[in-house]
Amino acid sequence: MTKSAFWKVALLSVLLLLGGCVAYMSSMQSSFFSKFSLKQLVETTKSRSGLTCSSSGGGGGMGAGTGGIGRSGSHFSKTESFSCQITNTDQFDQKKFISALKEEVESELKDAKLKITSSQDRDAGFHVEYEFGDVKGNVAIESRLDPGNYFTVKADLTENRAEAK
Repeated sequence: MTKSAFWKVALLSVLLLLGGCVAYMSSMQSSFFSKFSLKQLVETTKSRSGLTCSSSGGGGGMGAGTGGIGRSGSHFSKTESFSCQITNTDQFDQKKFISALKEEVESELKDAKLKITSSQDRDAGFHVEYEFGDVKGNVAIESRLDPGNYFTVKADLTENRAEAK
């Protein structure tokens, strides 16, 4: 085997191993958690709110996540934020928008066959806890009004799965 062929095989092996690890970790998450997108949630809800979320209208966001699997089970967390410009300040109602986001999150949880165990409204957001079998998770969404008529939403998600006994 040539040196070039060896490195191609080694690289392919590493990529396959990494792909297998990612697939395994994804299988430890609920479908709600693995598919959650704050941008998509805001985009779905914004149509009747007076927000412009396109990149030309100032829309944008970011996210990060961590996860691990150990003897006691698995733990995953992710944080996402997304901002939109308020184009119609007379039409935009922050409380109504957050309420619509909460309804959408609860609907997605039910569609994923997850049981909502707690749901609480907060000043400018909400917190929902859910479970299914040995999976327990929560979603916390907060919002704020920023200078320049921008509206920012932040989502924090965690999900734990206890070790099967």
